[in-house]
Amino acid sequence: MKEQCQNKDCSNELNFMDKKRIYVFDESIGDELAIFVCDECYKKNKQEENDIDWDQSV
Repeated sequence: MKEQCQNKDCSNELNFMDKKRIYVFDESIGDELAIFVCDECYKKNKQEENDIDWDQSV
């Protein structure tokens, strides 16, 4: 059985050879949760984090 990306609005399959996780804030518990995501969502998340770091350094 193929596992799907746990990111909302995404139904891509996970890379079963190299599962990637990101941390998302869950307001109901007031903390971050680790979710498994597909390669595309992982790259997008890391790019967003990198952009935020650059924005704050200016």
